[in-house]
Amino acid sequence: PECDVRGPLVGSVSYEQLLLEGDPDWEEQPPVDEWDAIALLYTSGTTADPKGVIAHHRGGYMNTITNVLSCGVERHATYLWTVPMFHCCGWCFAWTIAAVAGVQVCLRK
Repeated sequence: PECDVRGPLVGSVSYEQLLLEGDPDWEEQPPVDEWDAIALLYTSGTTADPKGVIAHHRGGYMNTITNVLSCGVERHATYLWTVPMFHCCGWCFAWTIAAVAGVQVCLRK
């Protein structure tokens, strides 16, 4: 879809219009258990055999912090996606970059 003056389209509405459809009274509810699932992801791993992977809150948090520390991700980093985010959640880099208040760059092609 083409971009209009209000921003890129998400389906048939602009991003801003989509946000207006949210519930202003919604209250965040933390997970009951840190081992609860946070995302269902897909990967082919090294076998070229697609499979589902369930990520949990604890693993997402631990992997995010490990990425920041071991990969030297700096505050306000800019990250160009070269691996699909659905591929095991991009090894948690979507959350890693968010944790350091960074910018995530995704190209359509």
